Amino acid sequence: MLFLLALACSTPAPVATEVAAAPEKVEPHEAHEGHEAALKVALGKAPDEALAVSIDDVIAKAAEFEGKVVVVKAQVAAVCQKKGCWHRLGTANPDVTVMVKDKEYEVFLPLDATGKSAIVSGIFHTETLGVDEAKHYAEDAGKDPATVTGPVTQFAIDVDGVKLM
Repeated sequence: MLFLLALACSTPAPVATEVAAAPEKVEPHEAHEGHEAALKVALGKAPDEALAVSIDDVIAKAAEFEGKVVVVKAQVAAVCQKKGCWHRLGTANPDVTVMVKDKEYEVFLPLDATGKSAIVSGIFHTETLGVDEAKHYAEDAGKDPATVTGPVTQFAIDVDGVKLM
């Protein structure tokens, strides 16, 4: 009996001679039924799409929304090209954008998010940037900071969540 046990332990295990097939390569593709959710990206706390209103509606009633939590839908107009730590939302007026920043420095957008639709939630407010801070943001956006010649007043959202569509 001990002989059989010793023989069984000293016999090499069979070696597989069949090679597994390489996995099929999956190409990037457009959204289709069953895959829509996989193509959306949520950053931070996922905003509730059902509550989203147009950014233009919020701007039209800026005083009413000042200091309040908003959930808005808009197109990303610009993204910080260093880290994606801030972005701007476009509005119906091409000269007006809304700065979106995270005070906790936790919500970062992909650097190529410009032009994508987004649902953004956070606290809406109006802020005035000093010249140095405004120049810093211009530089981060890849623009000439020399174009900033004075303080800049802008609409802003202190973001807690973004969903890219």
